Amino acid sequence: MNSERDLWDGLRSRGQWQQLHDELRLALSQAPGRTSVRWQLADALARLNRPVEALAELREDELPPYFSALKAGLLHHTGDTEAARERFEELAARPALTPAVLRRVMRYFEGIDPARAAALAARQQRTPDAVLAEAEALLKAKQRPEAEKLLRDGLEQFPHHPGLTTELMKLRLEGEPPAVMVEELDALLALSAHRANHGLQNLRVQALRAAGEHGRARDALLEQLDQEPGNHFLRANLSYVLRDLGDLDAALPLMEELLLENPADMFVLNAYFKTCRDHDRRDRASDFVNAQAARDLRLRRWWGTFRKVFGSTA
Repeated sequence: MNSERDLWDGLRSRGQWQQLHDELRLALSQAPGRTSVRWQLADALARLNRPVEALAELREDELPPYFSALKAGLLHHTGDTEAARERFEELAARPALTPAVLRRVMRYFEGIDPARAAALAARQQRTPDAVLAEAEALLKAKQRPEAEKLLRDGLEQFPHHPGLTTELMKLRLEGEPPAVMVEELDALLALSAHRANHGLQNLRVQALRAAGEHGRARDALLEQLDQEPGNHFLRANLSYVLRDLGDLDAALPLMEELLLENPADMFVLNAYFKTCRDHDRRDRASDFVNAQAARDLRLRRWWGTFRKVFGSTA
């Protein structure tokens, strides 16, 4: 049982949602009564942009907070705004929310009332996650000075916290030339207190790409992948950098691999089609979509993006 959970946790942490979905389906076929597995399947379906199927797995009215927040988000996404609002309001009235639940609830309220979202985060127990959530809401409410002060105060209370450090650096470096951003982040990541900060590492990769230093960006990503092999986000960024370097023989297969892991990743899907368009690989993209749509009819939706990018019918 532990090895099963370890497998699922690993797939989840790496963003390999299609494989996680398949593993959870297999587990349910062998033991249909495992309710908690069904709820995890709903989470994977939501990540794969299959909201109606996800809701079908969350059929209980009473759910643990994480899955209640997931259901509320799915209800909102599918147009049942009143049911979604009721569920989000119930969660917001709770005295304390876990970081994962708080993020979902905050995302909802930020869309309708950023100031209320900030107030909701402010009354949570003072943790780094609550500080980050409140800062994000303040930024949505166009209260940048307040957000920056909150992050500075948070770092005084939680020195060198990776998330707080990254968010404060984002604000401080906003609008700076890419070369300046690279220099600042190189200096910060050279310090032992920040060397393992994944957020800063990702920020540096973005700055390196913006500065045209694609070789350094590739090397930085490969170094991160040594520590987190299989990470979907890092590999997606690597595929973009390989494309920027003109290494299509490596970039395109990697993008295809990533799309099989998470067919709902629209960032990779758009990047794949645009790369094929810009480098005269239309037939490759068409053949790939045909093959995958034949395997899974739901993937026929990729044709819509294909037509938008190529400006043609398929």
